Parts: sequence; structure tokens; C-alpha cells
Amino acid sequence: TARRSIHLCFDLGGILFVESKLHAIHCLGFYGVFLVFVWVLMGNNPFRLRDRLFDHLQGVPSAVHVDTPPTIKGKKGSKPHPVILQECLSVTTPYQEILRRVDTHFKKTILPHSSIEYRVMMAVAQLVFVPDHVATILVPIPAGFKLLADCARFQETNNKGGDTARLRLHVISNMNYEVAKILKSKHQDFFQCFEGMSISGETGHLKPSPQTYIHARKLFSGKGGVEGEWLILDDQDENIATIMDCNMTPIAIKDNASWEDARHVLDQFGVRL
Repeated sequence: TARRSIHLCFDLGGILFVESKLHAIHCLGFYGVFLVFVWVLMGNNPFRLRDRLFDHLQGVPSAVHVDTPPTIKGKKGSKPHPVILQECLSVTTPYQEILRRVDTHFKKTILPHSSIEYRVMMAVAQLVFVPDHVATILVPIPAGFKLLADCARFQETNNKGGDTARLRLHVISNMNYEVAKILKSKHQDFFQCFEGMSISGETGHLKPSPQTYIHARKLFSGKGGVEGEWLILDDQDENIATIMDCNMTPIAIKDNASWEDARHVLDQFGVRL
């Protein structure tokens, strides 16, 4: 009889990678940093720079419609990602076309009021939409890579035989297709641990939509026989709620202590790292 499988799915952003402010400053370059400095001197809050950009992006036109869009947490609660960002994450529209639409919209809505605001927002938009910049800003989370490496070692010894469950490693992530491709190239040793990847830029499904997990389940279940257990590492509350609704087991990563909790959960399923 086929051995039961344990499918352990990693998110990329927040689980394996995190945005580095230092790398973002490097990508902005001297002129971009100078513009932001002037913008701050005008009384703007540098810690709200991304929120300000996303507010401006809300009106950029896009034909993409997502039933359950991801949200952004702010001081006034959560709000959906701008539709243009949803398009960037869920289809293969070239980033040049997206930036062209952003620029056209900003020239109408921002430039008549403030030249500095327009130039700052366009500079920061490059960090959000240009794949090379996004991949540069995303740096490995040591605890996440350590867990992945330990799981890969367990998989190598455990999956060869015996009657215990087989551990299978996958990715389920909201990420632009080109960004994911660059990260795979930069971190080949780690990405080769995964049997399957479900990336929103390829599937068109964005978390927290249940379709994301339904699609991943169908995609990954064919790899190795019986379905077995599904464990999903994620850091977003809305995704964790959907994971539970899909009868999967969420492993929430909220802080440094969560990584040890994740190992305890895996231990309960027979994955003793």
C-alpha cells in the first residue's frame, strides 16, 4: 500500500524571505534617496512611504478582478491591495506596462499638486514592480531557511523506506512570476528541496482565496500517491483562516518563538527534526 504523505508548504514572503530596508535604499540609488529626504523635510512621514504609495495606486486602472484579494494592514485597519498590484502578482503583465499605467495615473492625480511627491512615488513604485529590485530587496530569513534545510535532511533519510509518512515540501506563495524565477536562480540549493511550487504569478490565484489552496492541493497530490496531511506555514491571519476552512493545518509564524512552535507541530505529525 502507498505510504501516507505529509505535505509541508512554505510561503516565500514572510516565511523564507523578508524585505530589507537597507537593500531598498540601495535600489533607490542616490537620486531616489535625495528625493525621499526632500520629501521628508516637507513634513512627510518616511515610515508611511509605502502606505502613501499604495493609497495613490488604488486608482490605477486594471482589468484584473480578484474575488478575495490580499489586504494591507494599516493604522485604520486592513484594506485590499491596489488592483494594479494584484495584477502584478497574479498575471504575467510586463512590469514596463504596469509602470506606464502607474506613471500616466500619477501625472494626472499627483503631479498637478506636487512635483516632489510625484517623483518620490514613481521612484518607490520601481521598488514594488521591477522584478530585479523586488528580488534584491527580499533577503533570506535564517530561521525559515534553517527549518527548510532540516526538513530536507529529514526527507532524505525518512523517505527512502519504512512505514512512516513521507514528507513532501512545496511552496504556496503570492509572488510575481519573474521575481520567483530570480529568487530560484539566486538560491538554487534551497529551491531544489521543493517538489512543487504554486506561485500566484503562474496560477492566477491569490491568497487568501480558497482557490489558491484547492489548486495547490490538486497540483501536489499527484506527486506521490495518497493525499495525506497538509501543513501550511504562513504569517498572515487572513490566510490562516482560509487554510483552516480548507481543512488544512496552518502553522502560524508571528515572531521568533513561532519557529520552535512550528517544530513542535511537525513533531506531532511524526516529523522529528
